[in-house]
Amino acid sequence: MAKRSTIIGDITRRTTIYRVFPRNRFFELFDEKKNALVWPTMWEDPFENFILRSPVRTASGESGEFGFHEDVYGQCWTLKKRSDAMWRIYSPKTDAVRVRTTVGRLIDSLCAANKGVTNDSCFIGKVDYPPDFKLKGHVRQAGVNSGMVIADHRSGGLC
Repeated sequence: MAKRSTIIGDITRRTTIYRVFPRNRFFELFDEKKNALVWPTMWEDPFENFILRSPVRTASGESGEFGFHEDVYGQCWTLKKRSDAMWRIYSPKTDAVRVRTTVGRLIDSLCAANKGVTNDSCFIGKVDYPPDFKLKGHVRQAGVNSGMVIADHRSGGLC
């Protein structure tokens, strides 16, 4: 198991996950041994990037932005064997392949591909996709005013 890997949420190394790959990316996986990850800032869903794109304000009132947002790469997988959404997103030309693996195998392969990189980390976590009205409610509850996310230095996270 990779040293700098973290599994977040109610999934384990044994959890089975699925991904729909466009045909060319699927062949790239095996022919070139490359698994393409992209910046989440390139994803179309505005809520996927809400935190990364938001200015932050510390408890002492200082404001800024996340300096690491250009250093984060991601890839979407699903727990569902069959997902119409994944097929529509990743196979608009119906020219794709569905792959099955486990969380452990995926995170180990990602970390192994970057073993020579200093200060890298690999994270896999289950994402909750609440309806828009719930997301907006969380933002209001967190005290977000004027598009700012409040950073709480005491908890080391966002509140």
